[in-house]
Amino acid sequence: MKRFLFVPFLLAACGPSGPYTEFIYEVQGDNAEETQKTAEIFNRRFSRAGLSRATVRVVSDRIEVRVFESDRGLVEAYKRLIEDPAKLELRQLGNQTEHRIAKEASWKETSGLLLRKNPEPRDTPPSVVAYEYVLLCDPPVLTGEHIANASTNRSVRGLTWQINFKLTTEGSKRFLEATTQLSQSRPKGHIAILLNDKILSIPVVETPIKDECVIHGEFTEDEANRLAAVLGAGGLPKPLRFVSERDHPGK
Repeated sequence: MKRFLFVPFLLAACGPSGPYTEFIYEVQGDNAEETQKTAEIFNRRFSRAGLSRATVRVVSDRIEVRVFESDRGLVEAYKRLIEDPAKLELRQLGNQTEHRIAKEASWKETSGLLLRKNPEPRDTPPSVVAYEYVLLCDPPVLTGEHIANASTNRSVRGLTWQINFKLTTEGSKRFLEATTQLSQSRPKGHIAILLNDKILSIPVVETPIKDECVIHGEFTEDEANRLAAVLGAGGLPKPLRFVSERDHPGK
């Protein structure tokens, strides 16, 4: 255990210096392996976002993050990267019969189907646009664990930004199988894209898709870059518990 804690202290000592803001977090479940994994995810998120003035170390069962920035906006940028659970899911949309039955049963979840609030009408397929909720198949087709890398670029219209991601080998296999089935069904099936349990869109699957996917949304450039950094670095293995935040004047 001493060796487990010693390396982060050495890394922190070689990092930035001066005044800093210190954040302390605990990982739900008190698991040493998951705490260490979460600390590594923090570092990857910072690196992918181009932020380098922070140190991360594991102290007993807690994670200590020191941000060496005087600009409060930058400090908050680090905090958002830390606390975003980045729970990405792609789920198949339930069929019309399942929606009709669920509505008649006052929208109660059933085995193999999840209930989620219907998003804006423009993002909803005509087959379920009139419903208050949408039904999504369980388990998901893809999760954040199937993302190998993420990047951003302007949308086709150039007004907003989108997030592009490449899938792992396992993710590519799963996605190709699911989208082949959905694209060949009549009518064609839909995939719901959820981020942190909120439906972003429910696009129709026109053709089989293998190793790449795009998330469309009303993203600004900063929002898209942050999400790409978070998704590319990986989702948190367990929920975080915020412990404290303190400003230190430094030496």
